Amino acid sequence: MEEKKHVENEQLRESMYLKPGYQEEPCSLQYYFDQMAMCLTVTSQIRHYYRYGDYNKCKGAFTDFKWCLSTKSKSPEEEQKMLQERRLDQWVKLREGPSSEDIWNVRTQPKH
Repeated sequence: MEEKKHVENEQLRESMYLKPGYQEEPCSLQYYFDQMAMCLTVTSQIRHYYRYGDYNKCKGAFTDFKWCLSTKSKSPEEEQKMLQERRLDQWVKLREGPSSEDIWNVRTQPKH
């Protein structure tokens, strides 16, 4: 089971151009801090309350900021590994989540 997951991850890495020697861009603390700050603004909180009926705790934005901060204390090799793993995890989450293919039927012929 573990070997199958490893093979799938390697296939994903290849499809995402994560070849040996590929360098990810380092994460930007300023970007993640800005995302967290924007989440906490009055406008954002009012919009979230209107849409969902409660205030946004901005947990995701804070988690992203903490993760980026944690990469800054690592060696360049460890940082690259963390960045690549995060990118892979995000890709897997995106691919496993719902998509328009769950709703629409794919046509092989044009509709007449």
